[in-house]
Amino acid sequence: MDKLLCLMLEPLDQRVELQLNGVVVGSVPAGSPYSRPIHEFVRAGENRLCITVPSNHQHRLGRPLELNCRLVLNKHRGDQHWVEPEVLYEFTTNRAMGERLDRQRALDVAFDLPVRFPVWDFLNVPPPLVLDNLQDRLEDFLFRWIAAWDARDLDFLLPRYTRRNRELSLAYGQDHSSQQHQFGVHLQTLMSTHALDDAAREPTQWVFQSQRKSALHRVCNAQGDDLLRFVSTAGDGTWVWPHHLAVLPDDVYILR
Repeated sequence: MDKLLCLMLEPLDQRVELQLNGVVVGSVPAGSPYSRPIHEFVRAGENRLCITVPSNHQHRLGRPLELNCRLVLNKHRGDQHWVEPEVLYEFTTNRAMGERLDRQRALDVAFDLPVRFPVWDFLNVPPPLVLDNLQDRLEDFLFRWIAAWDARDLDFLLPRYTRRNRELSLAYGQDHSSQQHQFGVHLQTLMSTHALDDAAREPTQWVFQSQRKSALHRVCNAQGDDLLRFVSTAGDGTWVWPHHLAVLPDDVYILR
């Protein structure tokens, strides 16, 4: 793909959560600037971005909030040469301490994109299955995923990303077999250089947040942050890997 759409947020003094088209795409801690690609969550026509403040008391802000958010388009013209980023939209809002937020939303805006991105099938997964053991299936899958990561078991992990990788291959015009192989190599490198944070191993911290009233579930902790956090074995920082799972009739899949 020759273009990336990134969401950029100036540092805030309180934690916020980012939702794009009904899917939580990130949790932003206080005190740090934030940037992440979001083109895999956009759709043709109108898109809706919501920034919520999940910790406010009775939907009222405990402190003032000055929010500045930009949607930035990055393009390259071959040989990975990136041109000057283009700010497509900039959204700002100032909220006073004590102000009541509707559904915890500090920002709720709709926008159309002047560029085209692929149509993502994962945004149209069916409604959730009516299962008595839905939570058990998600927990069992996560338990096996963690065990496989610790054991560096690529034979278990790689097939779980097949649907994700196939969709991305089609979107980016890549050969699926080649892309799947490259992802496997990348996964092996990550397993050898990063250890899962111990906090992610505690089952009481496992939360599966339903998205868009569908079978898609975001994997997060009890505080609403992405659960899968890793520590570099070289001691040079941490890394967060957001995951979205879908419980389908035959199995649980990683779609993002």
